[in-house]
Amino acid sequence: MRHLLLRLYFRLGVIGIIVTAALFSGGCCSMRYTTTLKPSLEPPKPIENLKFNIVKVDYKREGSYSEVAPQTSEWTNIKWKDELMESATTRYPQLFSRTEGSIPIAVHIEVNCDSYYLVSYLTGIISAFTLPSYPGKDTGVFKVNSSLTTRRPDDKGYEFSSICFSRTNAMWGTFTPLGLIPVPGESDVPKSRSFFAREFLDKNRSFKLTTDSIVEAIMLSLKNNEATILERAKTMSFDPTEPAAGPDPTKDAPVSAPLRL
Repeated sequence: MRHLLLRLYFRLGVIGIIVTAALFSGGCCSMRYTTTLKPSLEPPKPIENLKFNIVKVDYKREGSYSEVAPQTSEWTNIKWKDELMESATTRYPQLFSRTEGSIPIAVHIEVNCDSYYLVSYLTGIISAFTLPSYPGKDTGVFKVNSSLTTRRPDDKGYEFSSICFSRTNAMWGTFTPLGLIPVPGESDVPKSRSFFAREFLDKNRSFKLTTDSIVEAIMLSLKNNEATILERAKTMSFDPTEPAAGPDPTKDAPVSAPLRL
């Protein structure tokens, strides 16, 4: 009887160690990434000889934790500006450039994030998280406003209509290698897998798709307002490097010469 109890205690101890290790490591995960704003099938044509430079970004994030969009503590407005221009000049060099003489534009980004994991957790409990469960989801609804900027205090520039889109990450995870099975469904970028907790998944892949989608929204704003841009470019006073926030009370604001086509 004593030997049976010792054997039982030993097995329970081994199981406890395995479960603790699995909980500590977070198991295995797979994630896919989608966006409702797909890249254009055909490259957009240039807007005559004009180029555009994203010089200012205002980022506002609301809602719960979600990996479709970085926290404001992770990406500052300056970080956003650099990432957007990197994506824009790579994807659409015929429209975007950091060179002097490019028309500066400002971008305002709003996103409302949410997470849906209750069903995933409940279905995972049924198998003690040994089998893949119903995928959980991180979502984000984005609204992107782009505007031409100007140095003239009496000219507020020109703001385009908002472009909205949604981003979704779907994932499942287990305490066994079965969690490495690719989560079902389409993915706009290659799916990612991890032997450890979800925080070890490739956030950069998720943020890159979000950045590319925002650039797509900016590009659509420019192309949808091409005639207006050409008309206003003849009269607006642009600063090729950085927009002014407003008149400086201590000195006269400099006024640059109108951009000539």
